Amino acid sequence: MERRHFVKEIGIVKTLERHSNIADILGLCCNSSELIQLFIKTMTGKTLKQHLLKTRESVSDITAHNEILREYAEQICNGMLFLSNQGFCHPSLRCESVHVDKKGVCKLYDFTPVELCGIKDGYNQDLISHELVAPEIVKGESHTPRTDVWAFGNLLWELFFYGFDASKMFEDVASQSYVQLIGSREKPIACPDAICRLLSDDMMNLYKPAIRRISLDIRLNCTNRP
Repeated sequence: MERRHFVKEIGIVKTLERHSNIADILGLCCNSSELIQLFIKTMTGKTLKQHLLKTRESVSDITAHNEILREYAEQICNGMLFLSNQGFCHPSLRCESVHVDKKGVCKLYDFTPVELCGIKDGYNQDLISHELVAPEIVKGESHTPRTDVWAFGNLLWELFFYGFDASKMFEDVASQSYVQLIGSREKPIACPDAICRLLSDDMMNLYKPAIRRISLDIRLNCTNRP
């Protein structure tokens, strides 16, 4: 991404209202050598990926329902819903790009305005396994809030497998439909049945419903249910 586009992006990002599940961006610093440094409010804790792998080591039964995981899913969905409502999407959404602080609060970062996604796609795409991207992206299209739903589905799968790499369950994304891909994956070991149904039914039949609907389903249908 060119420097001017990056500066424009940060200018837009800084206009966001504060949200409990969004990292606070303080500003940026540029110098004559084109080096750009982004300043984010200090966050204690680990990435969600690191946290899940560490938790997996201490859980006696990783197949049991874990309410903490559902709470993480809800927090991330709340953050994604906020971003979607504000005209942003998250091209690199995955467990490694979510921060969990010491209080167990998930924070999203590395999101971008939808209007600049076409500019940033090449930059972000290098960070994500080819098998994890939405079919539209494989075909060369830009990221949108709709492709965020695909990414969020991958994140849920990885979340309820305690950090297991979701890309290992894929074959060739470009040659298969969404229904075939989701249908070929096993149920996450610690995933509540309600969330598993959300992934296998809603996403298969409706092909990527809005983040808003997923958020409501997680909060209303999945809370404290096996």
